[in-house]
Amino acid sequence: MSDWVLIPCLKKLRDEFNEVSPNRDKGSDGSIGDTNHTSGSDHTPDEDSTILKNRDSDSKNEVHALDIDSSGPWPKGPQWFDKAVKGIVERHKKGEDNRLNYVIWNGMIADKDVENWTWRRYTATSDPHTGHAHFSAVYTTKQENDVKDWGVSVMTADEVKNAVVEGIGFVLSEAARAANGQATGTS
Repeated sequence: MSDWVLIPCLKKLRDEFNEVSPNRDKGSDGSIGDTNHTSGSDHTPDEDSTILKNRDSDSKNEVHALDIDSSGPWPKGPQWFDKAVKGIVERHKKGEDNRLNYVIWNGMIADKDVENWTWRRYTATSDPHTGHAHFSAVYTTKQENDVKDWGVSVMTADEVKNAVVEGIGFVLSEAARAANGQATGTS
């Protein structure tokens, strides 16, 4: 097997998960495939595979798949990781990103070419991908090299909106309590 590299957009994705949790468990992280992966797997360096060799226009030996360990620790616990993975898929579904072909996570798969990123049961292998999320990227040089933020480390717009609304509600209730001569800070 020749020397290989992970494509830049997936390096950026991994870096964002590392920024969120610098000491997270990386035991199920991975890019290059083991012997369980076929030469058609995105975990296989593309130039080493007769199946993948002509999928992109360059001659770099690149891996187009990344697994991110799900065990964390993550901010707000395991549900944060689930929300982050689903948020990446949702941005693809909305057309806000186009760097991925599919994502496998927690026994489910979402694919750009099948039902427009709708999650459905994943049964292709015996691994339900509960210990890690799998991200497979497209084979176009532009997307491979696109290192804009994936949005992993920021709250979604709805989370920001809810936090602002909760904050405003708290401030208003405290102002009302103070105006009525009641002690504040207990709401």
